[in-house]
Amino acid sequence: MNDPSPSRKLSVGPPPPDDITPTKLRHCLEFGCWTTLILSPFLYWINGPAVSADQFVVRTAVVTIAAVMAIGLRFYAWQHPCHQCELETPPNKPGNVLDHASLGFRSAGTSVRRPQTEV
Repeated sequence: MNDPSPSRKLSVGPPPPDDITPTKLRHCLEFGCWTTLILSPFLYWINGPAVSADQFVVRTAVVTIAAVMAIGLRFYAWQHPCHQCELETPPNKPGNVLDHASLGFRSAGTSVRRPQTEV
């Protein structure tokens, strides 16, 4: 009967993700479109030629839509460049930054001291 009170909820799992901005969404969509274009010859080689007219139409439509969107999103990004500061993690929020010294790597001209342990 040790029920935790509703005011003391445990947070389990990763922290909530940052908000998805339109800039990040455009980058993800463009990446997906270019990936579809790059992988479509490989998938054609794996699956073989279309066996029906419907399959041919759907494959052609997917590749055509991916090509038009990829070129359109690239053109939009070229016309409206985003500021790099929008994509970077703000300094007051934790990011995926690794300290190379803590991993044992050395930069040029520096040395890493590891704590000595007694055996």
